Amino acid sequence: MGQKGEVCSMGTNGEFFNFPTTYEEWQRCWEEAEVLSDDMIPDWMRDNNQVDDEWRYVGHSSWAHLSREEQERYFQELEDLWDNDYITMDGDVGDGCVTHFYVRKPDCVEVCDDSKE
Repeated sequence: MGQKGEVCSMGTNGEFFNFPTTYEEWQRCWEEAEVLSDDMIPDWMRDNNQVDDEWRYVGHSSWAHLSREEQERYFQELEDLWDNDYITMDGDVGDGCVTHFYVRKPDCVEVCDDSKE
């Protein structure tokens, strides 16, 4: 890709990714994320019965066209992103350079949604 990808539109601005760092940003990311259709669900979600509206699709990125130096920084950001409870990633089955991102449902979504009525 060689350009900045968005995991979520709000959050920490890294060199390659934006990702949520506060609860409010996490909730906003969830609201903006795409509901998973059957063809978007990775095997690990199916195998662990985690398809019950607990995850949504945020997007994907690729490191295929990055320089070696950019790749090092890209993978460091991925490692930083991996160390949280609300975003997970999965490699693409057909393209090893592509990573897909999923956001976990915030604990407050149902309570907060009910309070809006």
